[in-house]
Amino acid sequence: YFFSMYHINRHVSRPESPSLDLLQTSATGFVGGVIATGFNAPFDVIKSRIQGQVSTSTATSADPQVQQKYTGTFQAMRRIAVEEGPTALYKGFAPKALRMGLGGGVAVATFEAICKFL
Repeated sequence: YFFSMYHINRHVSRPESPSLDLLQTSATGFVGGVIATGFNAPFDVIKSRIQGQVSTSTATSADPQVQQKYTGTFQAMRRIAVEEGPTALYKGFAPKALRMGLGGGVAVATFEAICKFL
């Protein structure tokens, strides 16, 4: 996240106008948030799938032999990719990227403004 923002800022010149600087900082944070989401999204999908399973301890007495479909992170990643295709690891990417991008833009712009103020 911060690595991508650092490299974007290194290659872009800073505008002289404070409002354009704020806009550029926000855009950098947005891009950094979207890039971070690209790396995080598959693990978020896997986490949700593992959490959504019925646990063997909560299985009903009628079906005590409930088998766990996903047993670990990399096993789940492989199984999802094989059974549903690699794009299934990015389900829900657009809303998540928008949320993290906006959050990154606001966070970085706020941080930069506070640093300049202090």
